[in-house]
Amino acid sequence: MIPLDEKSSELCTFNTPFGRYKFLRLPYGLNCAPEIFHRIITELFSDIVGVIVYIDDLIITGTTLEEHNQRLKKVLDRAREVNLKFNKSKCIIGVTEVKFLGHVFNSEGVKPDPDKIKAIVNMPSPKSVKDLQRFLGMINYLSSYIPKLADETTLLRSLLKKNTSWVWDENYESMFNKVKNSITTAPVLSYYDPSIPLTLSVDASQFAVGAVILQNDKPCAYASQTLTSAQQNYAQIEKELYAIVFGCKRFHQYLYGQVVKVQTDHKPLVSLFKKALHSVPTRLQRMMLNIQSYHLNVEYVPGKLMVLADTLSRAPLPDSDEDNIDEELILQVQVFSENLAIGKQYLDKIKNETLNDSIFQKIKNICKSGWPLNKSLLENSLKPFWTFRDEIHVIDDLVFKGNCLVVPTKLRSDMLKLIHEGHMGIERCRNQIKDVLFWPGISNDIKNIVESCEVCLKYRNNNAKEPMISHAVPDLPWQKLGIDLFHHNDKTYLLVVDYYSKFIEIAHLSKGSHAKLVITQLKSIFARFGIPMEIISDNGPPFNAAEFKLFCSDWGINIVTSSPNYPQSNGLAERCVQIVKKLLKKSSDTGTDPYIALMQYRNTANNSLCSPAQLLMSRNLRTKIPIKLSSLKPKLVEVENHNKQISTKTDKVMSHYNKNTKQLSQLKQNDKILFKIKPNSTWSNGKIVEVCAQPRSYRVEADNGKIYRRNRKFIIKSALKSENKNKNEKSIEINLQAETKNRFGRNIVKPKRFLN
Repeated sequence: MIPLDEKSSELCTFNTPFGRYKFLRLPYGLNCAPEIFHRIITELFSDIVGVIVYIDDLIITGTTLEEHNQRLKKVLDRAREVNLKFNKSKCIIGVTEVKFLGHVFNSEGVKPDPDKIKAIVNMPSPKSVKDLQRFLGMINYLSSYIPKLADETTLLRSLLKKNTSWVWDENYESMFNKVKNSITTAPVLSYYDPSIPLTLSVDASQFAVGAVILQNDKPCAYASQTLTSAQQNYAQIEKELYAIVFGCKRFHQYLYGQVVKVQTDHKPLVSLFKKALHSVPTRLQRMMLNIQSYHLNVEYVPGKLMVLADTLSRAPLPDSDEDNIDEELILQVQVFSENLAIGKQYLDKIKNETLNDSIFQKIKNICKSGWPLNKSLLENSLKPFWTFRDEIHVIDDLVFKGNCLVVPTKLRSDMLKLIHEGHMGIERCRNQIKDVLFWPGISNDIKNIVESCEVCLKYRNNNAKEPMISHAVPDLPWQKLGIDLFHHNDKTYLLVVDYYSKFIEIAHLSKGSHAKLVITQLKSIFARFGIPMEIISDNGPPFNAAEFKLFCSDWGINIVTSSPNYPQSNGLAERCVQIVKKLLKKSSDTGTDPYIALMQYRNTANNSLCSPAQLLMSRNLRTKIPIKLSSLKPKLVEVENHNKQISTKTDKVMSHYNKNTKQLSQLKQNDKILFKIKPNSTWSNGKIVEVCAQPRSYRVEADNGKIYRRNRKFIIKSALKSENKNKNEKSIEINLQAETKNRFGRNIVKPKRFLN
């Protein structure tokens, strides 16, 4: 007996005909007495391993007889020290099987007490709701042992619902007996071993969730729970995740602090657990927050291999949390509704269209029943949602992908107009709605509407620069020339440069820049160095004159013209114009002879290679700088070695230039396009009338019928409105069943296995 202190003793005062008395020791009958006694006894033996105490029941365990006897001796010594006595008639010592707290423990594991099972089996049929509740309560005590309670209890639980009249007929009696028979076959549970890895196997059915903890594929405990009416409306992925939450909370003492392998037959959960918490749908975030303290590794196991959890989820035990879950569901809906950045009027419109959209109704149904294991089992209209199936859920009659509202089909064209109302670019439009709105193909639909917007096309930026197309290195000196005109100090000059040697010739055009003067100067230059095979020039006057073309034809020269306003096509000539202009300006400022500067340029090696004069004439030029006569002797340049050096240098330049370039698509004749008449003008409508032989060069016809030649840099492709409309309709309606006709005019429909 436990002695009471003075204060506690006075609280235990009672009246008798002979006066008032008080207890000096803790009496029986007080509601707190068992807890106090249990605490004291537990503290007394807590340091002895293998001793389990529950109030006045004490069990001593050991893996061997010697270990058991050592622990028994420690308990007896401790009891002698505190003057604690045991009832000899109630002591059982040295047995291999013992009943403890309604369970039977032996070397095989744990099983229910046969007396408990016998009491349940002998229970008479319930006569009232209270009798049925008492029966289901006893079953609940043994629920850890019963993996197959089947659907028998579903019918029995229906009598516990409010406003249900009590009618016990043959069907209920049959189910009642079935449940009692299933209890008699309860299996033996394995002992939990902290050193063995744990597996939590979970599953969810339409009406319940179930969980089993396993070690070495042997069950340690079972648990199941009936879903409330609100939970039964969850999407399947929500039910499956709730099954994990339920399993973690029910078996917290086993799982907390352990690395646990979780088995589920719902594959989308595996990818869900790999995502960051903020990217998970809000409804699922709340559940995942509940299990953040557990170290879970989720893996997919087919349902046919998860018999235990699957059976539990289809044979649950009653639960009484319905009101709390309803409040939580209401809170989730309120949070979503209040934080959805859409006006009430438009939100109601979306909700109405969602209710009227046949595809969305199918999505709602499939969210409740669960997605199939294979995409091919889906209807064609639902296949675009397959990739996002683990993020699709329904709240307050609205369909969401994660935190994004899914827009009904009928409202998507209007929504696209709202998105592009500010005439932002493709990426900015996408960024506007990436966390707000969604439908399959929305990114492509935004791209189409921006690219077809006349206002945006008119003021859009220039095309990105394309990868460099380098001129091939000529095989011979003076084989390919670049020519151009330039102006300096109100004078016009003709520049000629050899693509092989980079040798520059300039000539002053004293009376303008018409074709005759240019031809005369070219004849003079060709008389000194010979006739080239090819000339590269721009497409402007005088190189586009008939007289100039006739001259080239008579002299056997091939003309290659570049696109107007695109000097990069004749890049070497443009670069040499800049060099010569600098020489002329410097000579003018210093009062020196510009021809001396030009001669020194021709006689200077370029990047450790040979000088232009050496490459063209196989000798260096004599300048004012003193030089040995031997250095002026003719010396042939090894062509192959030179060409190899030039190619290596060109490749390095191209590699650096091409780092920030983009290859534009090729255009075809009759393509509808937008082009720039001048480099700084806005974009104008036109169409391709000819694809020129030169790379990236096209002849373009404007709306007024005028023909222009333009480089691809100044052209963007523009689809017809009708074509864009068809594109958008195809994207919105998601017509997957493409049909073609055979030679007899019959429709050919692709087999379903190819539509994926």
